[in-house]
Amino acid sequence: MLDFSRVLNSKVDKLIIAPIFGFAILGNYYLGIQIFYLLTLLPSIIFYYTLPQDAIGKTNSKLKKLTCLASGILALLGIFLAPILIPYLFPKFLDAVLIIQILSIAIIPKTISSMYLSEFIGNQKIMTVLIGSIIFVTIQVSLILILGELYGVLGLALSMVFANIAEAGYLLSMKRIKLKN
Repeated sequence: MLDFSRVLNSKVDKLIIAPIFGFAILGNYYLGIQIFYLLTLLPSIIFYYTLPQDAIGKTNSKLKKLTCLASGILALLGIFLAPILIPYLFPKFLDAVLIIQILSIAIIPKTISSMYLSEFIGNQKIMTVLIGSIIFVTIQVSLILILGELYGVLGLALSMVFANIAEAGYLLSMKRIKLKN
C-alpha cells in the first residue's frame, strides 16, 4: 500500500493533466518535473543513506540539516539558471522556464519530507507516511483542477509546490507530536 501511494504521488498529475489540459501543456509541465527530479537527486540519495541508519536508531541529524541547506542552494540554482539554460538546451520549451522556477521552490519541502519519511519508515510508522502521501495526492489533484483552470500550466506547477508543502507540514507536525509524547 505504501509503495502504491508513493507511485501514485509521482504519476497522478500526468494522468490528469493530459486529458484535461492537453499534451502541449503536459510537455512543458513534464520537462519542469524532470528538472525538478534532477534537482532532488541529492536529497533522494541522502534519503536512501539515512533510511537504514534511522532503522537502527542513528538519526544523522547533522547530515539531514546539511541536506536541507543543500536543497535550498539547489532551489536557487533552479530559479536562477533556468532562464539561462532552458532557451539554450530546449529552445522549443521556453514556456517551461517559469514552470521550472516555480517547481524549484518545491525542492525544499520535498527534501524536508524525505528526511522525515526516512525517520518514520525507519521507525516503522508506516501509517504516518501513508497519510502524508494521501494528503499530498489530495492537495495536488484538487489544486490541479482548481489552479490549472485558473492559471494554466503555472497553476499546475503551483499545485506541486503546495502539495509538497502540505506533506512536509504534516510530517513536521507528526514529528513534533512524537517529540511531545
